[in-house]
Amino acid sequence: MLKNGLVSICQPATGLGWTRLWKECFPPEERPPLEMLLSDFASGKRLLHTSSSSDRLVCFSVIYPFSQFIWLDYLGVDKDYRSQGIGMQHLSQILLMCKTQYHASKGLFLAIDSTVQDGIDSAIAVIRKRRLSFYMKAGAKYVQQGNRIFIPNCVTQKAPMPGELLWFEFSSPVDSNELRSFVSAVYLHNFQFKQDEVDSMILQFQVKV
Repeated sequence: MLKNGLVSICQPATGLGWTRLWKECFPPEERPPLEMLLSDFASGKRLLHTSSSSDRLVCFSVIYPFSQFIWLDYLGVDKDYRSQGIGMQHLSQILLMCKTQYHASKGLFLAIDSTVQDGIDSAIAVIRKRRLSFYMKAGAKYVQQGNRIFIPNCVTQKAPMPGELLWFEFSSPVDSNELRSFVSAVYLHNFQFKQDEVDSMILQFQVKV
């Protein structure tokens, strides 16, 4: 048995068992149609990994590898197993796998909800800052060229949500042109924004929080 009662950590997965945590950890605004994710798993565009105890799945992640970068779609931990280091163990294995298998990748990127958004509930603000602290503790940092990013709101007709861009650097820093190209690719292929929306949002990307 592994640390914290786990019997498996960060293993490639199939099936629908992870969707319980997906719905538990992420609000509807952050969940695209399940069919889209399942299609991407089947084609290999996105990769699903899970960690389990002896009787239940306790952590899952979804990544989307691009040619030079990797995008972390989701990392979620069962509410009954949080604050036990399980998320950090799982993330550490994801980072190790990415560095080992994707030699051309410059790093793993992710977006978190804005920690400086005006008008958010104080309890939500605390959760967001804890999430930021978790990733920073694991070695993530803000992208210096600009860290604002728009997160799609998966509820129909709702505006994109403000977020912050973090990354784990694997090899060398990225320049502004590389970063803009990557963020555009994420907007188009991962978030599935329309091209005119991407053109508008990318103009605002360089503005730092």
